[in-house]
Amino acid sequence: MSSEEQAYTILDICSAAEKGDAALLKNVIAAAPHLVRQDTAANDEHQAIHHAVYGGHTEAVRLLLAAGADPLNGIYP
Repeated sequence: MSSEEQAYTILDICSAAEKGDAALLKNVIAAAPHLVRQDTAANDEHQAIHHAVYGGHTEAVRLLLAAGADPLNGIYP
C-alpha cells in the first residue's frame, strides 16, 4: 500500500454513513467496496446503510445503495 492509500475499516464507513459525510463515504467505497455489505461488528447485523437511514442521510443512502448495499439484510434501524 502506498503512503497515499488509506486502509479503511468498517468503523470508517459506518461513521461516514452515520454523519452523512458523502465525500468520505465515496472515498471509503472506492477504496474498500467490500465494507458496504459488512456487519458493523460480530453478532451485530447493522450495516453502514442502517446508520445512514437512521440518521436520515439520503445522499449517503443513495451512495450505499449504488455500491450494492442491501437495506433488507440484517437488522433494520
